[in-house]
Amino acid sequence: MALTVVSAHRPTRHLNFTVEELKSGARASPRGALNTWSGRFEALDVLLHVYERHPIKFLRRAALRRAERWIVQRQEADGSWGGIQPPWVYSLIALRLQGYDLDHPVMHAGIAGLDGFTIEDDLGRRLEACQSPVWDTALAVTALADAGLSPEDPVLRSASRYLLNQEITVPGDWSVRRPNLQPSGWAFEFENDTYPDIDDAAESCWPLCEQPSRRSTPSVAH
Repeated sequence: MALTVVSAHRPTRHLNFTVEELKSGARASPRGALNTWSGRFEALDVLLHVYERHPIKFLRRAALRRAERWIVQRQEADGSWGGIQPPWVYSLIALRLQGYDLDHPVMHAGIAGLDGFTIEDDLGRRLEACQSPVWDTALAVTALADAGLSPEDPVLRSASRYLLNQEITVPGDWSVRRPNLQPSGWAFEFENDTYPDIDDAAESCWPLCEQPSRRSTPSVAH
């Protein structure tokens, strides 16, 4: 959604050099007939490009406002979007293009939250793409259990409690197609209640469930 907003605005930055090699001299392919699907899509593409250049764009403005609300409503508790860097950064860019000041609460929370993804060391300053505490904990619990650590060991009990506390019990976008399904799941990140992952949910349930073939696995789910 954020990329759609950025694409609609098409922001540019002027450079002090040219990139002539990126220009293509290829001729446009001939349009297909309207009695074919390809021809109809090509004709629609022409009409949309005409609309794009038209000064009156009330439908575009309405769509951008709706997309803007969609983005704002999905900001996570730590200021992120989806708990990972790419949608986080592009959401900030999209809202900035929509006129949000940097001191707006949504923008302020998003920018401040990026500090937790920032690494500063001898190599310089850079952003992590993603952090995976839930996934890493689930794998560690499974590995320690397989290695023979007792389910009553304080390390496994603490890790299991963490996994249970990270269970997502609120509906997300997935509930549009499954409105009557009780929310439950896990995600990679510290904060990502909107989009739990199938793989993280499976990996988190695995060490929490009591299985006859895996007696060393902690059975704390019940």
